[in-house]
Amino acid sequence: MKPILKIFTFTKHLWPYYAAVSFFSILIALMAQATPIATGVLIGELQNLVTDTEVNKTLVWAMVAVIAVKDLAETITFYGYIYIYNVYRIFAVEPSAGLLQHNTEMKSGR
Repeated sequence: MKPILKIFTFTKHLWPYYAAVSFFSILIALMAQATPIATGVLIGELQNLVTDTEVNKTLVWAMVAVIAVKDLAETITFYGYIYIYNVYRIFAVEPSAGLLQHNTEMKSGR
């Protein structure tokens, strides 16, 4: 626990980023839990559509929106990880050496 507290001590100015990452991590986890429920509701409403009983269109659109938002969040997260990986790869050893290596790779076509 001491190393984590030490990190927070030296990076106090980054607290808004910590808060944003925490918030969106929790949001994505909740959306992942909501997807099976939304899918079940959609299947139930589709069964009502087939059996000619009343279908709650608002509920169907709400569940479609939940699934779409979750998929969008996962896509943004995936591309965020790719961006972070590339930044880490460029500046891994030391900033100037990583940048020079990246520029050399770009020029050589690798």
